[in-house]
Amino acid sequence: MEKKKIELKLVNPITLHVGEISFKIQPYFTFEQEIKIINVYLSTFFDNEDEIYRKYLLAEKAMILAIIDEITDIDIESEDFDLDLFIANGFWNKILEVIGEKYKKLLDDIKNIVQIINFEKKLQLSISSNLNAVFANINKILEKLSQLDEDKLEKLLIEFNSSIRELNEKYPFNDMKKTRNKKMLKDE
Repeated sequence: MEKKKIELKLVNPITLHVGEISFKIQPYFTFEQEIKIINVYLSTFFDNEDEIYRKYLLAEKAMILAIIDEITDIDIESEDFDLDLFIANGFWNKILEVIGEKYKKLLDDIKNIVQIINFEKKLQLSISSNLNAVFANINKILEKLSQLDEDKLEKLLIEFNSSIRELNEKYPFNDMKKTRNKKMLKDE
């Protein structure tokens, strides 16, 4: 298939009006802006030791501020800016009228990322606790072995080697690998 070259133009900012106040908004997020906004949300949510509901609300507010900062010409760092008043006076709703679908997608992305992060944290905790249990058992075994005299230790090693031989004779590892590999080749 022959490829076409297309020329794309930047979408110009839109001017919105709330009462007598007007401001400009970029009607989309660039990739870099999405990354910044998501980072603001995640760092506010996960780097905060507050109760879960406070973490969520703070992250939501931080994300709204980041969106306003990234896609509008409104100075959120001025002394006069108050996010609660900004929302209460309808400015945020005006912004959502323009970026509604893009905002929903951003929220879905954040939700998915939070789920992935939480899953990874649970997995790390699970692996860590399992490893701790294994190491604790190994320490107990080593402690008991250190209490054995030389004759008992030698007898234990002989029994262990004998058990390994019996296991290999009963369930030959190399044969198991060959059988499994042959089965896998048949299935393909």
